[in-house]
Amino acid sequence: MSEADLVEAYLAWVRAAMEFGVDSPASRPLHWASDEVRKAVDEDPLRALSVLAKAAAAAPGDQDLALIAAGPLEDLLCLHGVQVIDEVERLAAKDERFRRALSGVWGEDGVAPAVWARVEACLGDAPRL
Repeated sequence: MSEADLVEAYLAWVRAAMEFGVDSPASRPLHWASDEVRKAVDEDPLRALSVLAKAAAAAPGDQDLALIAAGPLEDLLCLHGVQVIDEVERLAAKDERFRRALSGVWGEDGVAPAVWARVEACLGDAPRL
């Protein structure tokens, strides 16, 4: 499956999960996309980051960004923060939507302190989600 197809399906799942609930009949057929993103977070962190950045860029609103942030982006930083932080910083510097999604991560307890300090530096004084 192409990355673009996964991003599109994942955003469709995000919208259905927000509107009808994560386990609703409307979102259930799209749950595979969430599973694929979760698998990438666990097994292929740079692919996961690329998918999440593209999803953030295409997300229509803050609610979508919050769901991206509070789940897979936060998990990615908790599990693989040291591996992905350089790319996170690069994306945050050039992409306002990604930076906005990053502001919705609550990683003080799960992200390595050195990585969290770099995330905080990316966000500066910007309002958080």
